[in-house]
Parts: sequence; structure tokens; C-alpha cells
Amino acid sequence: MPVGPHRVRDRESTSFAVTLFKRDPSGGTEVKNINRFLSDESGAELAEYAVAVAIVVAIAIIVYQILGDAINNKMISVTNEIDAPPPPAPPAP
Repeated sequence: MPVGPHRVRDRESTSFAVTLFKRDPSGGTEVKNINRFLSDESGAELAEYAVAVAIVVAIAIIVYQILGDAINNKMISVTNEIDAPPPPAPPAP
């Protein structure tokens, strides 16, 4: 059988139902399989990264809202100063 990313099938890639209701060759019950499934933390890292990314995005949105108004107001004041007519020249001595 060719080996490739779509052909590799290992213990961690089996579905929930296959893992849960697979017959134990030693004659044990499905309870062992359920306990093994509940104690398996192979997908926990992905969930933790998703929560961390969500928190970073929320913080970025809040910072953008707070600083966005301040930056916009500063840009408007700079634009008004640029558009203002130059001050009159001092009189010649």
C-alpha cells in the first residue's frame, strides 16, 4: 500500500465510534476503551491553541478600537494644520 498523507491510518486517527466500540482482543469490556478515550489528550493542544488565538484576536480588536479613535483624531488635527493658511510674513525692517 502506498504511503502518503491520505493513506496513513494510525491509532490516533481513528474515529470516535471505532475507538469506543472496538472489541478488546483480551476479552475486556468497552469500559476500558471508554476510559482510554476519555484519558487521551491528543487533541487538547489544538483546543488550547484555538482559545489562545481567540483571546489574542479579542485583545487586538479592543486595542484597535481604543487606539483607532486616538490615531484618527490625531490625523484629523495634523490634516487641519497642513490645510491651514501659512502665517503672515513678518514686516520688513
